Amino acid sequence: MIIELTNYQEVRNFDGIGGYGDPEITVKVTSYVGDFPAKTSTTKSLLRQDNIAIWNGSVKDTVEIYSTADRIVVNPIILDYETFGNPRDFSPPGKQITANQIFVGNVFQNVSFEGDDTSCKLTISLIK
Repeated sequence: MIIELTNYQEVRNFDGIGGYGDPEITVKVTSYVGDFPAKTSTTKSLLRQDNIAIWNGSVKDTVEIYSTADRIVVNPIILDYETFGNPRDFSPPGKQITANQIFVGNVFQNVSFEGDDTSCKLTISLIK
């Protein structure tokens, strides 16, 4: 599966000091067989920048999915890195790809993931 990040936006200023967030974005993909999580893969860091509110571009990575998955759940992970302390999680909710959508060659363009604090868009391509 190819995951392509095409857009990131800070919806609400969560830095709290007049600046913008310092996001790092990865994407976790979990393949399910029934209710059992058969395989979980995570992309490399697709974006890591300081003090940005909006980003547009194209960064891709490939992850493996379970070959006989009934469904796939895609979760963008957006962490905000501050100078001090642990990163804070501002990830939007994930989305599900159902069994009737899982076939080689299927492409989901600009899938929007929106949370209270952040949003991003991904293009998801199913490949061999």
